Amino acid sequence: MSALSQLTRHVQELHQCQACPLMHKPVVSGPPVLSSIILIGQAPGVKEPLLGRPFAWTAGKTMFHWFQEHCGIDEASFRAKIYMAAVCRCYPGKNPTGGDRVPNDSEIKRCSQWMEAEFHLLRPKLVLAVGKLAISQFMPCGKLDAVVGQLIRVERFGQCFDLIALPHPSGASTWHRMEPGKMLLKRGLKLVKEHQAFHDTFS
Repeated sequence: MSALSQLTRHVQELHQCQACPLMHKPVVSGPPVLSSIILIGQAPGVKEPLLGRPFAWTAGKTMFHWFQEHCGIDEASFRAKIYMAAVCRCYPGKNPTGGDRVPNDSEIKRCSQWMEAEFHLLRPKLVLAVGKLAISQFMPCGKLDAVVGQLIRVERFGQCFDLIALPHPSGASTWHRMEPGKMLLKRGLKLVKEHQAFHDTFS
Protein backbone atom coordinates (compact mmCIF):
# COMPACT_ATOMS: atom_id res chain seq x y z
CA MET A 1 0.00 0.00 0.00
CA SER A 2 1.36 3.42 -0.94
CA ALA A 3 2.11 6.06 1.68
CA LEU A 4 -0.79 8.18 0.42
CA SER A 5 -3.19 5.23 0.62
CA GLN A 6 -2.06 4.53 4.19
CA LEU A 7 -2.53 8.17 5.21
CA THR A 8 -5.92 8.33 3.49
CA ARG A 9 -7.07 5.24 5.38
CA HIS A 10 -5.72 6.75 8.60
CA VAL A 11 -7.76 9.95 8.11
CA GLN A 12 -10.87 7.91 7.29
CA GLU A 13 -10.46 5.89 10.51
CA LEU A 14 -9.80 9.07 12.47
CA HIS A 15 -13.14 10.49 11.35
CA GLN A 16 -14.89 7.44 12.85
CA CYS A 17 -13.31 7.83 16.32
CA GLN A 18 -15.77 7.71 19.25
CA ALA A 19 -13.23 7.36 22.08
CA CYS A 20 -14.10 10.46 24.14
CA PRO A 21 -17.74 10.80 25.32
CA LEU A 22 -17.46 14.45 26.35
CA MET A 23 -16.11 15.55 22.98
CA HIS A 24 -18.47 16.98 20.36
CA LYS A 25 -18.59 15.29 16.97
CA PRO A 26 -17.71 15.37 14.15
CA VAL A 27 -13.97 14.82 14.20
CA VAL A 28 -12.14 17.70 12.49
CA SER A 29 -9.11 16.87 10.39
CA GLY A 30 -7.09 18.23 7.54
CA PRO A 31 -6.94 16.19 4.33
CA PRO A 32 -4.39 13.38 3.86
CA VAL A 33 -1.49 15.54 2.71
CA LEU A 34 1.85 13.73 2.40
CA SER A 35 4.20 16.31 3.89
CA SER A 36 7.46 16.56 5.79
CA ILE A 37 5.86 19.39 7.82
CA ILE A 38 3.12 18.88 10.42
CA LEU A 39 1.22 21.72 12.07
CA ILE A 40 -0.31 20.83 15.44
CA GLY A 41 -2.99 22.96 17.08
CA GLN A 42 -4.85 22.50 20.36
CA ALA A 43 -8.37 21.39 19.38
CA PRO A 44 -11.12 22.60 17.04
CA GLY A 45 -13.26 25.55 18.06
CA VAL A 46 -17.03 25.70 17.78
CA LYS A 47 -16.98 26.76 14.11
CA GLU A 48 -14.51 24.18 12.77
CA PRO A 49 -16.90 21.17 12.89
CA LEU A 50 -19.43 23.15 10.85
CA LEU A 51 -16.85 24.21 8.27
CA GLY A 52 -15.06 20.86 8.22
CA ARG A 53 -11.44 21.93 8.50
CA PRO A 54 -8.92 23.01 11.17
CA PHE A 55 -8.28 26.70 11.85
CA ALA A 56 -11.32 27.67 9.80
CA TRP A 57 -12.48 30.73 11.77
CA THR A 58 -11.00 33.87 13.31
CA ALA A 59 -7.90 32.27 14.87
CA GLY A 60 -7.21 30.62 11.53
CA LYS A 61 -7.49 33.93 9.70
CA THR A 62 -4.91 35.39 12.04
CA MET A 63 -2.57 32.40 11.71
CA PHE A 64 -2.74 32.24 7.93
CA HIS A 65 -2.12 36.00 7.80
CA TRP A 66 1.13 35.33 9.73
CA PHE A 67 2.27 32.78 7.17
CA GLN A 68 1.22 34.98 4.25
CA GLU A 69 3.01 38.06 5.59
CA HIS A 70 6.20 36.45 6.88
CA CYS A 71 6.58 33.29 4.77
CA GLY A 72 4.86 34.27 1.51
CA ILE A 73 2.42 31.32 1.62
CA ASP A 74 -1.32 31.81 1.28
CA GLU A 75 -3.93 29.71 3.07
CA ALA A 76 -4.79 27.51 0.09
CA SER A 77 -1.13 26.64 -0.54
CA PHE A 78 -0.54 25.98 3.15
CA ARG A 79 -3.50 23.59 3.43
CA ALA A 80 -2.47 21.81 0.21
CA LYS A 81 1.14 21.23 1.25
CA ILE A 82 1.25 20.89 5.08
CA TYR A 83 -0.43 18.19 7.16
CA MET A 84 -2.67 19.78 9.79
CA ALA A 85 -3.24 17.94 13.06
CA ALA A 86 -4.14 18.77 16.66
CA VAL A 87 -3.66 17.52 20.20
CA CYS A 88 -7.39 16.64 20.18
CA ARG A 89 -9.46 16.38 17.01
CA CYS A 90 -12.96 17.08 18.34
CA TYR A 91 -14.49 20.25 19.76
CA PRO A 92 -14.26 19.96 23.57
CA GLY A 93 -17.33 22.11 24.24
CA LYS A 94 -17.73 25.19 26.40
CA ASN A 95 -16.20 25.71 29.82
CA PRO A 96 -18.92 26.49 32.41
CA THR A 97 -16.92 29.55 33.45
CA GLY A 98 -16.62 30.80 29.86
CA GLY A 99 -14.57 30.06 26.77
CA ASP A 100 -13.80 26.68 25.25
CA ARG A 101 -13.03 23.77 27.54
CA VAL A 102 -9.42 22.60 27.59
CA PRO A 103 -9.21 18.85 26.81
CA ASN A 104 -8.50 16.77 29.89
CA ASP A 105 -5.50 14.47 30.35
CA SER A 106 -7.37 11.28 29.45
CA GLU A 107 -8.72 12.84 26.24
CA ILE A 108 -5.25 14.03 25.29
CA LYS A 109 -3.80 10.57 25.95
CA ARG A 110 -6.48 8.79 23.92
CA CYS A 111 -6.14 11.16 21.00
CA SER A 112 -2.34 10.92 21.01
CA GLN A 113 -2.59 7.53 19.27
CA TRP A 114 -3.66 9.35 16.12
CA MET A 115 -0.76 11.79 16.30
CA GLU A 116 1.70 8.96 16.93
CA ALA A 117 0.43 7.12 13.85
CA GLU A 118 0.82 10.30 11.77
CA PHE A 119 4.41 10.73 12.89
CA HIS A 120 5.19 7.15 11.86
CA LEU A 121 3.47 7.61 8.50
CA LEU A 122 4.92 11.04 7.66
CA ARG A 123 8.29 11.03 9.48
CA PRO A 124 8.25 14.86 9.66
CA LYS A 125 11.34 16.99 9.41
CA LEU A 126 9.60 20.06 10.86
CA VAL A 127 6.77 20.37 13.38
CA LEU A 128 4.93 23.65 13.97
CA ALA A 129 3.35 23.53 17.44
CA VAL A 130 0.71 26.23 17.86
CA GLY A 131 -0.18 27.22 21.42
CA LYS A 132 0.90 26.01 24.83
CA LEU A 133 -1.08 22.77 24.84
CA ALA A 134 0.48 21.69 21.53
CA ILE A 135 3.97 22.80 22.56
CA SER A 136 3.70 20.94 25.88
CA GLN A 137 3.24 17.61 24.06
CA PHE A 138 6.90 17.90 23.04
CA MET A 139 8.67 19.88 25.77
CA PRO A 140 7.98 21.71 29.03
CA CYS A 141 6.23 25.00 28.28
CA GLY A 142 6.01 27.43 31.16
CA LYS A 143 6.25 30.82 29.45
CA LEU A 144 5.97 31.31 25.70
CA ASP A 145 8.92 33.71 25.88
CA ALA A 146 11.19 30.74 26.61
CA VAL A 147 10.23 28.66 23.54
CA VAL A 148 8.84 30.88 20.76
CA GLY A 149 11.43 32.18 18.30
CA GLN A 150 13.72 29.16 18.54
CA LEU A 151 14.47 26.08 16.45
CA ILE A 152 14.45 23.14 18.85
CA ARG A 153 15.52 19.57 18.12
CA VAL A 154 13.01 17.13 19.58
CA GLU A 155 12.59 13.37 19.81
CA ARG A 156 9.02 12.05 20.11
CA PHE A 157 7.16 8.96 18.95
CA GLY A 158 10.51 7.42 18.01
CA GLN A 159 11.22 10.27 15.54
CA CYS A 160 13.76 13.11 15.62
CA PHE A 161 12.70 16.41 14.07
CA ASP A 162 12.95 20.19 14.36
CA LEU A 163 10.20 21.99 16.24
CA ILE A 164 9.21 25.64 15.96
CA ALA A 165 6.80 26.79 18.65
CA LEU A 166 4.24 29.46 17.81
CA PRO A 167 1.71 31.25 20.03
CA HIS A 168 -1.97 30.48 19.64
CA PRO A 169 -3.55 33.06 17.34
CA SER A 170 -6.65 33.38 19.51
CA GLY A 171 -8.24 36.79 19.70
CA ALA A 172 -8.44 36.29 23.47
CA SER A 173 -4.64 36.28 23.71
CA THR A 174 -2.65 39.50 23.71
CA TRP A 175 0.78 37.81 23.85
CA HIS A 176 1.41 37.84 20.09
CA ARG A 177 0.26 41.46 19.81
CA MET A 178 2.64 42.88 22.45
CA GLU A 179 6.40 42.80 22.99
CA PRO A 180 8.34 40.61 23.32
CA GLY A 181 5.69 38.39 21.74
CA LYS A 182 5.54 40.30 18.44
CA MET A 183 9.30 40.10 18.00
CA LEU A 184 9.53 36.42 19.00
CA LEU A 185 6.65 35.47 16.69
CA LYS A 186 8.35 37.25 13.79
CA ARG A 187 11.62 35.45 14.62
CA GLY A 188 9.84 32.09 14.72
CA LEU A 189 8.15 32.64 11.37
CA LYS A 190 11.52 33.63 9.87
CA LEU A 191 12.88 30.27 11.07
CA VAL A 192 9.96 28.53 9.37
CA LYS A 193 10.65 30.31 6.09
CA GLU A 194 14.37 29.49 6.26
CA HIS A 195 13.94 25.80 7.15
CA GLN A 196 15.01 23.29 4.51
CA ALA A 197 11.74 21.37 4.83
CA PHE A 198 9.83 24.57 4.03
CA HIS A 199 12.03 25.21 0.97
CA ASP A 200 11.57 21.63 -0.22
CA THR A 201 7.81 21.81 0.28
CA PHE A 202 7.21 25.12 -1.52
CA SER A 203 9.99 25.17 -4.09
